[in-house]
Amino acid sequence: MDFRQLRYFLAVAEELNFTRAALRVGIAQPPLSAQIRALEEELGTSLFLRDKRRVSLTPAGEAMVRHTRHILQQAARAADEVRAIRDGRQGVIGIGAVYATIYTLIPRVLRRLAQTHPGITVRVEEMTVAQQVHALTAEEIDVGVLRGSVTDPELEIRVIQEEPFVVALPADNPLVNEQVLDPETLLPQPFIVVTQRPGSDYAARIADVFLQTGRTPQIVQEVKDMHTLIGLVAAGIGVAIVPASVTALQPPHVAFRPLRAVSARMVTSIAWRRGDASPLLPVLVAALSEEARLDEPRQSPA
Repeated sequence: MDFRQLRYFLAVAEELNFTRAALRVGIAQPPLSAQIRALEEELGTSLFLRDKRRVSLTPAGEAMVRHTRHILQQAARAADEVRAIRDGRQGVIGIGAVYATIYTLIPRVLRRLAQTHPGITVRVEEMTVAQQVHALTAEEIDVGVLRGSVTDPELEIRVIQEEPFVVALPADNPLVNEQVLDPETLLPQPFIVVTQRPGSDYAARIADVFLQTGRTPQIVQEVKDMHTLIGLVAAGIGVAIVPASVTALQPPHVAFRPLRAVSARMVTSIAWRRGDASPLLPVLVAALSEEARLDEPRQSPA
């Protein structure tokens, strides 16, 4: 029994006429009749009652119609799904993303994909840069959304956005009375920073903020992630330099102020495994790149 025989059988069952069924499936009547007889022999029972005036289904034939329709419908759905996956229209893909992008870039990307590729399911997990690099190489996620540039021979990296830095201050810090802050003014403040990871230039870009002063800030704590950094700022432990997009989170007890005449920028990059042939990957990379590009004018603090 094969799909061709099932299609032939269903045509005869629905037409109840071998001549019309043969025209419908595009073959001559004799080979069609031969295929139906072969199917009946394989099943060991007659599917049709035939006489000179009419063709009708046997009880076994009626049962076979129900099963044949179900089998052919399932096969058609399977073929459609496979083609959709092949064409990047359907499937599941995993993203790891740093803290702030979960609230800014990622929601816009998900909305875009819901409109343009509703068959794609995106799994999103918040991860630090180090966790993303590990998850990518371990094939636990497919794309990482990173802060800073990352160097890893197993990964393709693309910078999709640059944004200015701002200062995160405890809400009761006297510097909140200033509309714009100079790096020189910040040097006496206790600083909180995210621990530098090998291969990432995040710390180097923070250092660039103070390059013209010729001095480095007083670091009182190093933390693993932006969640903890913002929490310590809110607790009054110190101040921090963060990407401007973090202001969209509006954390309580934290104020943000722009920096005056600072050219240093934080980059947002996306990363994926070299040689990954997933048809969903170009779709997601394009959506991330386009939404990041559209968002850039909104990233400059007032």
